[in-house]
Amino acid sequence: MATVVSAELEDLCEARGLSLSDTFRILCNWLIPLLSVSILVSKVWSLYFLILKIINTFLWIAILNTGLSLVDEILFLSASRNSWRGHVPRVAVQWCRGALIVIGFLIVLAIVWGIDVAGILIS
Repeated sequence: MATVVSAELEDLCEARGLSLSDTFRILCNWLIPLLSVSILVSKVWSLYFLILKIINTFLWIAILNTGLSLVDEILFLSASRNSWRGHVPRVAVQWCRGALIVIGFLIVLAIVWGIDVAGILIS
């Protein structure tokens, strides 16, 4: 049901020329299917921890990608040239995006794989 709704919202955004269609496409093609597979594997194949961790890693990557795409579209792509958002250099946006990806990667390592990221950060 969620896939159908997000696909319809994607089509609606494309028809109206809204930039949110990319976010709904990521949601429909990546986030919802990975969430479904993650739930299925965790409930049915609870003995396959490695498979579940790999699926959950891809799920978190899809969540981060969807969130970054949404923030980018809301804050910067829809900004007019006269606003403060229109004056932010694209390289600054990409640096912030890169920093958020690294932070997201560390969160995935900590949550999904149980790795102590404090040791990585201190080294």
